[in-house]
Amino acid sequence: MKKISNQIDTKEKIENKIIDWITTGASGHLINLKPAIGPVVADLVVKKRGEYRKGSIVSLKLGYCEKNEEESIYTSEVYKNKLSQDQDWYLLFVYFDIVAQDVMEYVWLVPANKFFEIAKENKSKNLVFETPTDLKAESAYHRFLMDKKDLGDILTKIIDEGRKFRFPETGLMGLSGFKLEDLKKFVSASRYNGYAGEGVPVDNPRLRGSVQLEFRRGDWFYQDIYFDGKKSFIGQEIVYYNLKPVWGMSYFGDQLSEKATEFLKQTLSSLKDKCRFGERCEKEKKEFRYEDAGEGTLERFHGEEKIFAEGKNIYRLSYQGGLISK
Repeated sequence: MKKISNQIDTKEKIENKIIDWITTGASGHLINLKPAIGPVVADLVVKKRGEYRKGSIVSLKLGYCEKNEEESIYTSEVYKNKLSQDQDWYLLFVYFDIVAQDVMEYVWLVPANKFFEIAKENKSKNLVFETPTDLKAESAYHRFLMDKKDLGDILTKIIDEGRKFRFPETGLMGLSGFKLEDLKKFVSASRYNGYAGEGVPVDNPRLRGSVQLEFRRGDWFYQDIYFDGKKSFIGQEIVYYNLKPVWGMSYFGDQLSEKATEFLKQTLSSLKDKCRFGERCEKEKKEFRYEDAGEGTLERFHGEEKIFAEGKNIYRLSYQGGLISK
């Protein structure tokens, strides 16, 4: 009886750790529920908090991995009759470190319908998850491997995109195929579809009191989060590739009149491939003149932009940024 009690305690610890990582990674925008009793029951149901955006739910079935030292593999047995192949069902395979009393740094999030295709059957006709302990080794589950810190973000994207969501072929941990020219084109498009193009802020920004703009294209995702004050504003842009943050820029600037703001947005749109990239550019229109004195490259840069009205400096913004990882 004591052994069973310990198993139950361990299962509860694992579930609580997973809930913590999901909640932290999603910045509190997801809630985790214990599902109602039924013929096929998930271990956790995850959905968006509040009613500000309609979306689906994700049902999670947890797979508790064992580590086979002799064969250098992680394994987990899954009973078919306890699993649904519905589009919203996912298996989350984890290895629990008893010494550290925490889930291993990396986890596998596998769509249930894909798991039925990949998994092998054992003698008991149950499905078996099996993958090398060497996480760099190629395996059938490699594309579903992720850092547990990213679990909340990935689940949020799955819920937001629904059936359109696709795991990248290169894997969630990989950044292969990422070129600087592709990054710059995406940042330019994001800005054009964001602040400069009258982008629509999200309903529930991650940071209280902020304005949050977002743009997606393929494996790329952009966020612009800023705070408006009476005289100034401060913010940052972050670009994700395959759900990993790869580039960012922070900025601090002065507030402008409505007319000067319109000029700034027009300038940022027309010079979207040069402004705030560490390059030098300028533009004039009627009484206004824009200057950006930037230095550096896309990998590491800084600069200051100014606006003059009839020769008088009425605005300045300082910025700096670069690659986070590549």
